[in-house]
Amino acid sequence: MKPSRATVSALEVLSVQLRLESTNLRLTAEQLVGASRCKHNYLYALKTDYRVNWGDSGGDPLVALYLFWRPLGLAMHLGNARRGQIPYTIVEAGPNAACVHAHQRRFLMSLWDKLTGRTQKPNSTSNAEISPETERSIAEALDLMKLHVAFSDKGVYVASAGSEGKLMDVARAFELAHDRYPAKPMLHYAWASALDLAAQFKTAKAEMARLAEAHPDFLPARFALDGWDRWESPFRLPEWSPRTSSALPVVSRKVQSAVLLPVRDGYTPRAALFLRDKAGDFRDLEVLKSAKIDITTVISDITNPQIVAINARIWDDPTNPYPLEALDFPLCQRGLTDRRKYEYLCLQEDIDFAIIDARDRLLLNKRLQIPPRMREVNQRLLKLLVGSDGIEIPLDKAGGDRWYDTVGRPAIKAHQSRLQPSDVRY
Repeated sequence: MKPSRATVSALEVLSVQLRLESTNLRLTAEQLVGASRCKHNYLYALKTDYRVNWGDSGGDPLVALYLFWRPLGLAMHLGNARRGQIPYTIVEAGPNAACVHAHQRRFLMSLWDKLTGRTQKPNSTSNAEISPETERSIAEALDLMKLHVAFSDKGVYVASAGSEGKLMDVARAFELAHDRYPAKPMLHYAWASALDLAAQFKTAKAEMARLAEAHPDFLPARFALDGWDRWESPFRLPEWSPRTSSALPVVSRKVQSAVLLPVRDGYTPRAALFLRDKAGDFRDLEVLKSAKIDITTVISDITNPQIVAINARIWDDPTNPYPLEALDFPLCQRGLTDRRKYEYLCLQEDIDFAIIDARDRLLLNKRLQIPPRMREVNQRLLKLLVGSDGIEIPLDKAGGDRWYDTVGRPAIKAHQSRLQPSDVRY
């Protein structure tokens, strides 16, 4: 006889989770942004065979032009730089690599046009496929970032930030990727986010504003700017994807029951649903992995404060499906984690669902397609997130506990009294 399955609620531990919310504002000053562009020993390199014909798949005419022009044009560059006509600095290149920064590349594109009458066009369509070379550069940048961003029970630790830090190399890699694919707003978003991670807050905000102006329909940029004082770079989020094979400590400590958490897959921020199996309900993992899972979003009738739930059913037992419910107050202050994760969710086409047992073992990690009904509800929620500035939830521990006891918990009970798990439509 299977144990009775009670519906679990993420907000029963909200007072604990509220304490985990970062309240740090941006008090670090921008560090010498003017020196951040070209005074690094580590330079991004375009590795290619320069003997191939210009314009072939392996060759880059701008790099070849750069190698040809550099020794001849240095004096001209220095003269023009004194007159303020060329706003960049020539960098040295090794015998097997040409280090062309994005701002140098734009100048060389102009020079290429003048010398040949041809235009070296960037990939200007949003559906242009990112080249393997750029994918490798992004992967290397993400690997470099991992060396300087660490997660612990006390928070996120970022090393080598600042205008001379290694994290600026990560930002440059995304800058170059964006320069190659300007019609892909997520690359520009990643560039601005990498600048923020490197403590270049003014530059990061300026790039985010440029992105929002160039792509007004790209909501992540708009959300970031609207809540900038509390917004944090997605690169401060733990990485989670279908390839994740073990529960990360930084994730496990936040999973007490069912909870929606913000995570990152590569350079894309996402929301993922997690469940803690404390009672050992899932013993046959093969059955669990093949079980059908229903999932949907519910916008509660309780609107002050507005409650939103993620409901799911796991059909590992056809006669007794496992119900779960993660409840939140997403219409809180703009920029807060509890709001951002729903902004991510509403823009996703799929969602990762993971189950962690009492010993922090990962029992299930599955990417689910968002079904039509959930997609429709998410679009309605997205309109609320765009249009509402939200309520003020105290961020200090004492104030958060008091708010939850007097406002949050009664709202949860009111919601659960009106909508039983069996009444949820999928």
